[in-house]
Amino acid sequence: MKRALIVAPLLALGCTTDVEKPAPDTETQGQNLGESTQAYYFSGIGAGEMPTMQERVAIHLANRVRTAPYVWGIQTEEGEPVDPIAALTYQPFFAEAGRWQGAHAIQYQCFCTPGMMPAPQDYNTCCEMGLKNGEVQCVGPITTCEEGTEEADRWALLNRGPGVINNEFFWPGDLPAGIPTLPGELAANFLVQNSLGALFSPRDRAAAFSQVNTPIIPQECQPQFEPCAQGICTDIDTGANECDTALNPDCLGLCLGTDENPAPPCTLNEPLDPEICNPDEWQQAFYWTFAFGGSRDPVPVLSDGVAFQPGFTATEQNPEGTFGVVEPGEVLFSVRYHQPVGAPQSLKLAMNGSCFDMDLWVEPPTEMVPVEGDMGPDMEDMGDMDPDMDTDMGEFEEQPVFPYSGLTFENVQSLTAGCYRFFYSAIDAEGFVYRFPSLGSLGVSVDAEGRVNLEDPECPTWSETVPPVQCLPTVDECNAGEERPCYSGRPGTQDKGICELGTESCEQGRWSGKCEGEVRPEAEETCGDNLDNNCNGVVEENCPITPPDPEPEPEPDMGADDMGAEDMGEAPAPGSSDSSDDGCGCATVDQKQDSPYGLVVLGLFGAFILRRFL
Repeated sequence: MKRALIVAPLLALGCTTDVEKPAPDTETQGQNLGESTQAYYFSGIGAGEMPTMQERVAIHLANRVRTAPYVWGIQTEEGEPVDPIAALTYQPFFAEAGRWQGAHAIQYQCFCTPGMMPAPQDYNTCCEMGLKNGEVQCVGPITTCEEGTEEADRWALLNRGPGVINNEFFWPGDLPAGIPTLPGELAANFLVQNSLGALFSPRDRAAAFSQVNTPIIPQECQPQFEPCAQGICTDIDTGANECDTALNPDCLGLCLGTDENPAPPCTLNEPLDPEICNPDEWQQAFYWTFAFGGSRDPVPVLSDGVAFQPGFTATEQNPEGTFGVVEPGEVLFSVRYHQPVGAPQSLKLAMNGSCFDMDLWVEPPTEMVPVEGDMGPDMEDMGDMDPDMDTDMGEFEEQPVFPYSGLTFENVQSLTAGCYRFFYSAIDAEGFVYRFPSLGSLGVSVDAEGRVNLEDPECPTWSETVPPVQCLPTVDECNAGEERPCYSGRPGTQDKGICELGTESCEQGRWSGKCEGEVRPEAEETCGDNLDNNCNGVVEENCPITPPDPEPEPEPDMGADDMGAEDMGEAPAPGSSDSSDDGCGCATVDQKQDSPYGLVVLGLFGAFILRRFL
């Protein structure tokens, strides 16, 4: 297989608590996306985001390789075919850990990679991590890799879900102008080319891909200041307050003035050129994280539903690309199906009120093997057989060559410009109905040139909107009037804080896919309302701590008529008590560090990107 032009691999194998409420007796209907609507334990770049379609595509394509390595001719070191393995399930807590690390690396230019330092300092953070006011963040100053928190300790802090991270891969770089995000196909290709050992690890059943982007602001678009007319300036390069314009009239900085006579900030030299200083045209620094590990979550029947345009890895030497190619105006819809009882009776794409049959992507290899207990005549006696004798060799049947690892179904649609809401619906061999996502729908945006819009805020990747389902096969999944509890927020947040379960109703023999009345986590805590707004079990996290009002000074007891002045004693000092403080006493006001974003420029992409966009 041709090796694509890619960046070299980066290989790497609190006080406030809340008592969890018991799980509800009724069964809740999960979103079946495997991710949260909000971030759980951190804030900053990448927080409060659901996985993008590009992150979904990356894990979908990685699972194609994992479940059907024979398509790519992948072999062991001994030259034997690699056995397929069941698809990785998406683990939201792994994605959160990856987003934290990506945001930290970009913001502080913290790239602690193998070769830069001895183990176990590979992939350290550049600060001491910990819990502050219930949130995972840096609790010490930004420092070097040698003094930061080690990788395993970072996992322990960030990965608090039903799984354990076993290894991670990081891929930093920058994108050409006009490309808002790294296509998931390239991320999957990077993983396949550089980390097959992790991709086929039997101990890893879950994974998450996360991408954090930040704009690379051109120098001419950085804040610029006129020379100060008077007063003291802060030197932009050194930060020193020694730039007296009387001695150095070319000093650029911010006029500080004095307490008695404050000076206004210096103004911009001239208006910025809108053609140069257009954020839509800036390059993007990115940081991809691939996290793998174990999980107690079962393998879903339907998962990895995506819509994309394969072809980003196509080159003149490899015109078909790693994962195929479609033309502009065409969109590939694909979904994973895992049900060992047999192939589905029906698997359809429901999109904007129309339904389309999904086709099996690739037939698993099979071979003819003898039926157990019927081997025919003894093979050792074959030489003594009469040539005219009817040689019955026994019965044979077709069986898979490799263990069952699930099936991939796909369908290519020619689409005009617009936003398309879709979901997948399957009826298994025993008549049970499944859908992906189980609540709401996914979205794909196509522009006027027939390209999938990688970032369209008007067409979100996931939405509560559900397309009409009249085109789907009639089933008796439920009875009219029936209801069941549902919840589309982060697993584990239901019935915590402000979050509440909703109700899903039966419509035309199917569950509607709409969760009415639910309350999902909010993106951030609302300080001062004394509520757990993001439903992680901590109230007022990352908020300034207001000290309690001092207890009022007790009044002397004047009730005894015969009490003398000498018996009145002295009133205790405000707040004093004989009892000890049994609280944790470590709540502090959060002091965040100000630091400019680092500009990550570690590699340019080759012709397989430029030919697609330029």
